[in-house]
Amino acid sequence: MTGPELTAPLQDEARPGAPLAPEGRGGESHETLAPPPPRATYRLQFHAGFGFDDAVAIVPYLARLGVSHVYASPIQTARPGSTHGYDIVDHARINPELGGEDGFLRLSEALKRHGLGLILDIVPNHMGIGGADNAWWLSVIEWGRLSPHAVTFDIDWNRLGANGKLVLPFLGKRYGDALEAGELKLARDESGGGFSVWHFEHRFPICPLTYPILLDRVLILVAAPAMPEYRELLAISSRLRTLSETPAGAADGVVEECEALKRRLALVFAASPEVTQAAERALDLVNGAKGIPESFDTLHRMLELQSYRLANWRVAASDINYRRFFDINTLAGVRVEEGAVFERTHALILDLVRAGRLQGLRIDHIDGLADPEAYVRTLQEQVGPGFYILVEKILGHGEALRPWPIAGTTGYEVLNLIDGSLIDRAGAEAIEAGYREISGQQESFEELLRRAKRETLHASFASELEVLVSDLARLAHGDRSSRDYTIHAMRQVLTEIIERLPVYRSYIATEPSDEDRSLIAETVAAAIAGTSMPDTSLHRFVARLLLGEAGETMTAPPAPEHLAQFRRRFQQLSGPVTA
Repeated sequence: MTGPELTAPLQDEARPGAPLAPEGRGGESHETLAPPPPRATYRLQFHAGFGFDDAVAIVPYLARLGVSHVYASPIQTARPGSTHGYDIVDHARINPELGGEDGFLRLSEALKRHGLGLILDIVPNHMGIGGADNAWWLSVIEWGRLSPHAVTFDIDWNRLGANGKLVLPFLGKRYGDALEAGELKLARDESGGGFSVWHFEHRFPICPLTYPILLDRVLILVAAPAMPEYRELLAISSRLRTLSETPAGAADGVVEECEALKRRLALVFAASPEVTQAAERALDLVNGAKGIPESFDTLHRMLELQSYRLANWRVAASDINYRRFFDINTLAGVRVEEGAVFERTHALILDLVRAGRLQGLRIDHIDGLADPEAYVRTLQEQVGPGFYILVEKILGHGEALRPWPIAGTTGYEVLNLIDGSLIDRAGAEAIEAGYREISGQQESFEELLRRAKRETLHASFASELEVLVSDLARLAHGDRSSRDYTIHAMRQVLTEIIERLPVYRSYIATEPSDEDRSLIAETVAAAIAGTSMPDTSLHRFVARLLLGEAGETMTAPPAPEHLAQFRRRFQQLSGPVTA
């Protein structure tokens, strides 16, 4: 996500076009030409210790330095205390730790006064999760697939072994040990109307449909059942119990009604200290007592009724069922390919572009997206033709950037050339000889690379690999010509192909390009040449699936949505493994 990067201008002289007038959020632009591309950039890494006003103070220096644009780290609200900003938890707000919207506008005006532009780093691939500060993620935890934000995150609810639940690997111990150690605490939310289980800094909301288990105990502990608050509490619990019995297919409006019931519950607690005290006593009982395993049964029963499964962090490697940024559990993949998700995550950025506050965008981890080309085309349509867009994309040896509507990459390949000019190649043999003598390693670099990718795939991404194997099995076992391929063989073949992929990924959405056809054909051929398997027909079957040619040899062509899912997951897995 971070690291030294270079940006190169598209041309020697800036394109014509005046800067946009500053109009604030939501302003309309009357400009017809894109702002000029950068001549040179200066990176600013924002965090709580270096905010917008700190940047304002050095803008005159940057102008004297000769740069044309400031290149800023992400400015949308990230996890509290984030030192990098790539763990965004709220796309709709400018990070208050950096100075908020007012501070950003002061920086924007300072840059304008000194003739500098601003290129902003944005993060479409993932959001920061865990903790207690991502409202969208907390909604998904609370409501599962009923959440209005369930479409936002790339969650495989049908993953084998997950039993339809979201696996949350945030516990420091195995679940049972954490439960009986008293490390899972049910508590009232600060808003007063809801309940969540806490594990240190991590919050796991409880679905309101399971509140009656607790509220019935509160009712028993209230000493004055004649009070109005008691009757209101009884009515709320009864209604929640009725809603919990509603068939899943008739769940329209349940979330909204439950939110209203939570507000009523908050009023009950605010109006009656006696009910509040009874709730605290009930919570103490439900939270159990160390040394008495049976005392945790009620809390365990409530957790078993949720749309999620709490698990030890070590479970993530094999059982996690949400896409991550690489193997970081606290960064969850976002489905920006969905129109509504794109709009929610980009509204603020597009407002700033249209108001003339931004003159360029740098896209973080473009290879993590389901369809990078479709994404940049949509983004370019929104910001206007010719607007300066760079992507963080590492090109493999001999790999050419695809013909996307962008200015280029952030320059890793340029850095490789610069680094190469500073290295004395005459010392390579001596360094390699010393390395082999000390390490005892005699394999070639290519062999070591394949082994490293294989170990990474089977250790850090075992869960993602198993999901891909399941996708392949569904496609293969649906046809008589391929149903005898075994799970073990599928796992081995996918490993052999991914470990030999010479670049991060292919970019097949519908029809594969000539580049993708060559890439898949050459990679699969290399996998066949290096395999120990006597039957290599499964390798060719995988190639036909990826290239959309399997239907030509299958008596029952695969469902298009299943084929697209397999292809998408293959492409979203090969990149992180290579990285």
